[in-house]
Amino acid sequence: MKIENKSRFINLIFKNMKKIGILFGAIFLPVVSLAQTYGPRMMDGFNNFNKASGCNYAYNNFEQIVGPIALLLLIPIIGAVLSVIAFVFWLLMLIDSIKHSHKDMKLIWVLVIIFTNLIGAIVYYFMERRPRMKGKKVKEEKVEEKKEE
Repeated sequence: MKIENKSRFINLIFKNMKKIGILFGAIFLPVVSLAQTYGPRMMDGFNNFNKASGCNYAYNNFEQIVGPIALLLLIPIIGAVLSVIAFVFWLLMLIDSIKHSHKDMKLIWVLVIIFTNLIGAIVYYFMERRPRMKGKKVKEEKVEEKKEE
């Protein structure tokens, strides 16, 4: 039984080798390109060989060295902020589904939101919460029109 599972796994890997190679290439190509582009320049600038060797492509001041590094550090920070926003949205939709869903659909919506995470929360928002909020606005407008008459 174990040998069959291993052979299935190996066959699956070999069948998808091209996809795996493309994925690794897409992940590592920017890293290698960045290292090839900025590596010699930074080392040359750090060692102050640019004046002696006549190379004019080295970084001469601190801002030129820190600039690309700062941009690389912004990517995880932006990702963390977006992750927190997505988690808060997911949590709000979960709480809303528990409080405001119909009794028949409450368990289904809670399970959908829990097991499909952000996608389930987005689906809940557009299928349940947004129409409910639009319905409340329409009712409020009708009440205001009756008060004016």
